[in-house]
Amino acid sequence: MGCPCCMDETKACQMTGNPLRKIPPEAISWYAASAMTTIGNEEDYAYFLPRILELSILENLKFPDLEITGKRIHMSGYSHWPEKRRLALTQVFVAVTSSTLANGKFFELDSWITAIALTGQDIQPYLAMLEQHPNAVLNYFEGNAATLPEGRLRNAFWPASHPGQDAIVAWFRSPAIRKILFDAYGYVI
Repeated sequence: MGCPCCMDETKACQMTGNPLRKIPPEAISWYAASAMTTIGNEEDYAYFLPRILELSILENLKFPDLEITGKRIHMSGYSHWPEKRRLALTQVFVAVTSSTLANGKFFELDSWITAIALTGQDIQPYLAMLEQHPNAVLNYFEGNAATLPEGRLRNAFWPASHPGQDAIVAWFRSPAIRKILFDAYGYVI
């Protein structure tokens, strides 16, 4: 069980008394925000993660933020997960990125890209997908333009130093992205 201040008996019953796909959003939201810090362990999180992601994708679960989910995936020992589980997560992230780009929901990309990088996954394949959509690149750039000259991204969930953030900043400075920025704005960072 979890700590008494975070543990709500009704939500705990909803979590354990329902099949995974029937756990209500408010119960999953509560659990996902506290997972592995005040309730549950890595095995519990692996069990509930499909529902957390399902609700984040299909019902736009507002809490916790996607970036917190990315951090929790990393905390759950992502790098030591079985290959099959890591591949399944990668397939979900590729599908979400593809769908977001195809539907023009570029405003969602910052949270998803940050969350993916915070899991510990290689962010390069997702940046390569993004690079094929100049309008998405421009949208992502505009959200980060103020902080890129300092070598960091604007999203508050980035720690002071992170390899994923460094890779994204380097990507913004790559020749292909600099060309997109120059063609749109007449200058580069």
